[in-house]
Parts: sequence; C-alpha cells; structure tokens
Amino acid sequence: MHVLPEVVAFLRGEISVAPFVTDITETMKEHSVYEDDFSEVKGQEHAKRALEVSAAGGHNVLMIGRRVRQNHAFKASADHTAGHDL
Repeated sequence: MHVLPEVVAFLRGEISVAPFVTDITETMKEHSVYEDDFSEVKGQEHAKRALEVSAAGGHNVLMIGRRVRQNHAFKASADHTAGHDL
C-alpha cells in the first residue's frame, strides 16, 4: 500500500493485499554488525543492565548527569548493541 486511499479500501475489505514476507535471519545478519560492544565497558553493571533491558523492550534511554569518564560516551553509543543477540 502506497497511498491512504489504498489503506482505507483495505480496511473496508474492498481490496486485498499480499502479506509482506521477509527472512528474519538474513535481516538480522545484515543489520547486526556493530563496532562497539559491551564487553569493552568495565564496571557499570547496573547501567549496562538497564540499557540491555531497554533495548530488548524497544525502549529509549535518557542518561542525565556529568561525564565521569570517556566510557560514558561509549556506553551511550553501545546501547544499540545491547539486544542484538536476543
């Protein structure tokens, strides 16, 4: 469906649309290449766990506070890798 009238016609049962089919395994392989990894973050177990839970649930994370070390910036960029093996 490309335009709103098609969506309306589909919802009214006036037209049918073929289901979208994808190979999830192949898609995950293509999009699961990351430069950063949590294995390089030392300590911060509570923060890493919060980011993993957030990523697994498809949620966002807002980190507030001063930067203690450079690891903070790495942790923020590594959050997208937290759930890639789930």
